Amino acid sequence: MSYTSGQQLLLPESTRKQRKERRVTIAVNSGDRNLTANYSPNNFKCVFRRPLKDIISVELIGGCIPADLYNVTEEWNKFIFTESINRFTITLTPGQYTAAELATELQTQLNATATLNTYSATFNTITKKLEIRLTAGWESYSFLFQTGTPYVDSINSYTGAIDRILCPAKLLGFSIWDYTSATDGVLISPNRMDPDYCIKRAYIHLNADNSIELNRIESGGGRHDCFHVAYMDTSTDGYFYFNKDVYAPIFYSSPAPIARMSFITISIRDEYYRLIDLGGHDFTLIFEITSLE
Repeated sequence: MSYTSGQQLLLPESTRKQRKERRVTIAVNSGDRNLTANYSPNNFKCVFRRPLKDIISVELIGGCIPADLYNVTEEWNKFIFTESINRFTITLTPGQYTAAELATELQTQLNATATLNTYSATFNTITKKLEIRLTAGWESYSFLFQTGTPYVDSINSYTGAIDRILCPAKLLGFSIWDYTSATDGVLISPNRMDPDYCIKRAYIHLNADNSIELNRIESGGGRHDCFHVAYMDTSTDGYFYFNKDVYAPIFYSSPAPIARMSFITISIRDEYYRLIDLGGHDFTLIFEITSLE
């Protein structure tokens, strides 16, 4: 565990009771960042007007973050596709897609890449699954989501959970295996398509003075703990808003206060601890920090 100077010394309970609590509300706006040091609005440092001492809690009471995000990015838009003995890389164009639009994009890229068959790819509105069929040709084809390196999801050797997604398998309704078409040229995803998989959960990470992570949520599967998970089920004009009347996540420093805090570093990441592409959009988070006088 990391400490700032003096944090490892517990504050006597009798002394603590004699000190008054002082609350400071701080608006952290990514537009105020040092543009030379932090080009992206994500993962930036907010320097306080004055250092705060003996911090006992940090609470998120308001603000908003971008919710109009790409669900297909350059980090997971490729996979290996085979047609008979031929091997190709399918690349989906980065962007924001519905399930039906994602199926259409897949069809476009399959037909632009394949040399032996012609394909149709559709989203079944009843089963919610992806259906791929031959419209010309007869050669079998495969999606290599297990052996199509380097575009296969990274698996944690200890937990067996996915460490990072590196292909669009989960968005398309597939798992981590290889899939081959049936004898009639049909391939149906085993699972329902999930185009919102990567864009409906945003993990907010806070770090104080480069030494203390303000984590209040423990993550499973060996993943990185975080301060808060925003489930972006609703948005207004492309932003997700935090509402203190509904829920205000709060970090408590225990058993001792944080001795000193002069800045916090804020980043918004996916569940695999990768920075989310915010499209260059700025955002504001409002924190209430409680310290002892």
